[in-house]
Amino acid sequence: MNFLSVGIADTVLARDWLDYAGFGASALAALGAVAAVGFAVAISARDVRNRARGQAAAITSWPGQMEPGLPAAGDRTLVISNGSSAAIYDVLVSYAAAWGNADADKPLNPERTTWMTYVPPGQWYFEGPENPGNSMDVRSGILAEFADATGTRWRRSANGRLRKIRRSGWRASIERHSKPSNQILTRLK
Repeated sequence: MNFLSVGIADTVLARDWLDYAGFGASALAALGAVAAVGFAVAISARDVRNRARGQAAAITSWPGQMEPGLPAAGDRTLVISNGSSAAIYDVLVSYAAAWGNADADKPLNPERTTWMTYVPPGQWYFEGPENPGNSMDVRSGILAEFADATGTRWRRSANGRLRKIRRSGWRASIERHSKPSNQILTRLK
């Protein structure tokens, strides 16, 4: 073995190593590009969901007793706030269990539901259903269901959770007993 042949073999091995390093760098770059595209798609999907929830997230309701300065805040007075710039439609409001051994997504008494055709933007108070009160194992809160300006149906449970729903079993159950009322809404602010 002479000195010249060892140098050539080392040069060939070094060239092979550089080929593998180049392949590895290319693979790493491709993996980074795929990760960047995946991240962009995830961010875009989140933005679409947030825009869809935009109007619904601006709708809240609470008992009138919690509103300072509300005239004649009786046990049946409720406040609904439509903080969006568009009306909401086919609005159902009742009491449900906010905490305890009952479902926050179902009215405690479906017959005690206020059903309004629409609520314009702003804060309003109105005479709602009778408050069933609280017991040792159930604390009541306001349950609201409505359609936004695009017709998407939403439910804000008594514990504050907002979710999109496909159809309203609650509405179907009260439809047999009542019709939407032209509830008198009084502007709060």
